[in-house]
Amino acid sequence: MFKKGDISLNMIILAIIALLVLVIIAAVFTGRLAIFNLGISDCLKIKNAECEPISCDAGYVEDRTSKCIQDGKPTNEVCCLPQDYSEMTGY
Repeated sequence: MFKKGDISLNMIILAIIALLVLVIIAAVFTGRLAIFNLGISDCLKIKNAECEPISCDAGYVEDRTSKCIQDGKPTNEVCCLPQDYSEMTGY
C-alpha cells in the first residue's frame, strides 16, 4: 500500500525537468550562454568578409551582427562584408 509520504516517479521527473528549465532561463538572463554565441557570430567564417581596425573600405559595409574574434575573444575591429551581394559567396 502507498504511504502519505510517497512521491510518484512522474512527479520526480517533472520536478527535474522544471529545475533544468529554470537553470537554462537563469543562464540566458545572466549572460552565461554568450560564450556559445562567439563561435556562431565569427566574422571570418563568412567568405569574403574582412576585419578592419577602424572602418570598412570602399565597397564594403559594416556587419553589426558578426564579431571579429581572435584567440577566442572578441576584438575591437569592425566586420566588413562586400557591398555587392554577388561577391558574397557562401553567406
